[in-house]
Amino acid sequence: MICDRRHHLPATAGVIFDITRFLQYSFRGAGQAPPITDMVQRLPKYWILCTVLIFAVLVVGCKEKKKAHEEKSDSLKSFLSSFLDNPNLPKDDRERIKTTLAKCENKTLGLEPVLLQAYIMKPTWLESPDMLLTIVDPNENVIGVGIREECRDSNCCWKTIEENYPVYSHGQSDLFNTVVIPLHIRTDCQKKDESAWIEYVNLDYFKLYEDYLEQQLKSTEISMGATDKSFWEESLPPVWVSRPEPNKLDVWVWVFNKAGNKSEPIKLINLVGQQNSEQPKAKY
Repeated sequence: MICDRRHHLPATAGVIFDITRFLQYSFRGAGQAPPITDMVQRLPKYWILCTVLIFAVLVVGCKEKKKAHEEKSDSLKSFLSSFLDNPNLPKDDRERIKTTLAKCENKTLGLEPVLLQAYIMKPTWLESPDMLLTIVDPNENVIGVGIREECRDSNCCWKTIEENYPVYSHGQSDLFNTVVIPLHIRTDCQKKDESAWIEYVNLDYFKLYEDYLEQQLKSTEISMGATDKSFWEESLPPVWVSRPEPNKLDVWVWVFNKAGNKSEPIKLINLVGQQNSEQPKAKY
């Protein structure tokens, strides 16, 4: 009776046994017994050693991953708590932030993005207003903002309009952040330019950015952050939005990620002209 040694070896070792036997038969010719007894006897020892090493690497990797996750979670809690210290924080914002903080503490925060704040604001040094958003992004893959306008005035161009703008399709999202998006205010029923946004999404963005950066650094001394922001704003097609008006025009905003998940929509608040409003610092 011929004994098949494969049945006495672990699965991976059995595969190695088969491959080795195939190669030896190929080079020595069929009918010659492959002299690999010593190799077979050593395989279990090698298998145990490899298994121990792989297990050790996996354990260390899991511990590091867990540590990094805990550090991010602590940073997020600190970020959210800092908002609650502001006595001027609007009631709706406070409730959303408290709810998100509770989910973090209970470890029930899902993978969907969360939009905590949405404002139109216009610093005195800017010619046009910006949209300020405070985002929690557990999956770190938010790529855009959605806008829905609902008008109750008979003179509006439309009763409702909904548009999605992939403003961050070439960037890396963070777990939490306060960001600013340059806006174009609708004055004559303007709509999203679909072809321009398709072209933007398909840009070789980083190659263009390298060329832009090289030109900027040659012509003037400018901070890297300002250069990055300038290039992004210059390459971005218009993001159209109307100014919200009480009892006439409501604007709802949400963010969405690469998987198509989106946050719950919240009302966009117009802060243009309100000089005393306290807002978090935005990261461009």
